[in-house]
Amino acid sequence: MPYVSVEESISSELLDIFSEDGKRLVVVIEAFIDESGTHQGSPLVAVGAVLGARWQWRKFLSMWDDKPFHAKEPKCDPLKPALFDAFQECELESFVASMTPSDYKNYADAHFRSGLGNPYSVCTFACAIGVSKYCKDNRLGEIAFVIEAGQPNVDFVRETLEYMQTKERYRIASVAIVPKKKSVQLCTADFLAHSRTSEPSWFYNLQKTDRVWTDEIGPEKIVRMSKQLSTGIQRMRQERQRLRKDGTVGNHDANAKKDEAPQ
Repeated sequence: MPYVSVEESISSELLDIFSEDGKRLVVVIEAFIDESGTHQGSPLVAVGAVLGARWQWRKFLSMWDDKPFHAKEPKCDPLKPALFDAFQECELESFVASMTPSDYKNYADAHFRSGLGNPYSVCTFACAIGVSKYCKDNRLGEIAFVIEAGQPNVDFVRETLEYMQTKERYRIASVAIVPKKKSVQLCTADFLAHSRTSEPSWFYNLQKTDRVWTDEIGPEKIVRMSKQLSTGIQRMRQERQRLRKDGTVGNHDANAKKDEAPQ
C-alpha cells in the first residue's frame, strides 16, 4: 500500500471540501514582504494568488507530495525548479499584485486607508477582483478562496471577501483561512509572491508561461482609487442627509457603506 503522509491527506481532503467535489475553482493566496532594501530603501509588498480546478490541484499534489517549502529560505532553492515544472504541468493560472508601502503612505488618503486597510489587504483585494473577473470572462465556476493563516490584517481581508461573497458578480463561493501545513498548495502562491519581490529570474520564467497576470499598484492608481472611494463616501453622506430629511433613516446607512466594496 503506498504511503500517504498526514499533510498530503489533509490537503487532499480540504481540496474536496473547498472545491465542493470539483464544482468550484480553488484559489490559494499568500503574501511575501521583502525588506531587503533593494527597492531604494522601500520594501515591496507582493501578494500572489494561484487558481486551479480540482483536477489541476490533484495533479499538483501528486507531483509535489508534501515537500516543506518556504520560498525565502535558501535551503528550499533546490526545490524551485520542480515547483516551477509543476506550475507548468498543471496549467495553473496566477495573479500577483504589488505595491511599495512608501507609495501607500504618501498617496493613500484617509478614506483609502480606512476602506482598504494596509498594503497587504489592498494587494489581496486586487488579486481577488482579478481572479473574479478572469472567471467571469472565461465563464468558469464559482471560486473558493484559501488564505494562509497569520498574514497581516487577515481578519479584515476575510470579512471583506465574505461581504463580497454576497455579491453575485464576484462569483465567490467560500473564504477560508488555513495554516500552510494543512494546505500544501499554498506553496505555489508563496513562490509566486517571493519571485515578484526578490527573484526576478524566477518571476521572468513564470511570466514566460503566459499564465501570470500582474497588477502594479503605483501612485497614480492609488490616487485614482482614493478619489473613487472619497466620491462614494460623499454620495453615501448625501444620501444619508436626504434620508434624514425624509425621516427614513434606518439600516440604510450600514447597507450603503457596504455597497462601496471594491469593483
